[in-house]
Amino acid sequence: MIENVFFDSDLLGDDFFALYALIRNKDIHLCGITSFGRRVRAIERAKMAQVFLDMHNAASVDIVPGADKPMMLDVRKSCTFCDEQMKWLRNEWDADRRYRSVLLADESAASYLVRKARELGSITLLCTGPLTNIALAILLDSDFASHVKDLYFMGGVHAIQGNSSPVSESNVRNDPEAASIVFRSIPGIHVIPYDITMQVLLTGEEAAAIKDEFFSQTALSCCRSHECRHGGSSIMPMHDYLAYLALADESIISYSNYDISIETSDSICRGMMVLSSPDRLCDMYGIAVDVGKARQHLASDFEVRL
Repeated sequence: MIENVFFDSDLLGDDFFALYALIRNKDIHLCGITSFGRRVRAIERAKMAQVFLDMHNAASVDIVPGADKPMMLDVRKSCTFCDEQMKWLRNEWDADRRYRSVLLADESAASYLVRKARELGSITLLCTGPLTNIALAILLDSDFASHVKDLYFMGGVHAIQGNSSPVSESNVRNDPEAASIVFRSIPGIHVIPYDITMQVLLTGEEAAAIKDEFFSQTALSCCRSHECRHGGSSIMPMHDYLAYLALADESIISYSNYDISIETSDSICRGMMVLSSPDRLCDMYGIAVDVGKARQHLASDFEVRL
């Protein structure tokens, strides 16, 4: 049993694949969810997650909205994909009517994480968005990092071109200051980078074959977004679901040990993940993924033939 797990996420698209797998895995005790906003506010994302949990009989999991913007960067303009996803979810789930006002509105995500870490003594973090909430928790309590047993982070890129700049991946580049604080403060982070998440894919045909309509339509939307942004085939990279698998099945990903830092000063390389020979308790950077085993998990979790 993996105890005291907290899911920190921007809660759109493939994040819901990771969330569903978390709540259905009987060997993982999911305590709470914290959301990060930016172009769609954190509380709006949290509302969607709350309706989702209610629909899947997991209403006991805490949901706390977090930061709405990076620590230093300006918030970018609206994202068409994000707007379309939120509009579709509201209509699909009748979310405004079904939403229960039980969010911990008087407590920030950072203070919630600090409190739970103190109460539980040791926590595990699965992070599939910018690390803003985690960095704020570190700044709020100097002892917070010592309570983090494991941190799994979907983000960063090294061996291939990034999706946010030629040298950076979006979860890091969207708040590099936060990522820098987290990597300086918490040793032994498991990094599931863009390098390998781009190897675990759903095609448009496979997305259409998923039995559950919500996951099928979400996957098809992600396929269309990827085709529009990057051209080429209609595919959905399973970025955040693979981060979940790294937590759930340690045999899925092979790692190399590095001392990882984040570039924050150079405007061109801002958000770049720098891998150095370790001189301390090092981080673990994913270098290979068992694609076949990952797809077996995916097929089982979402009842689709791959």
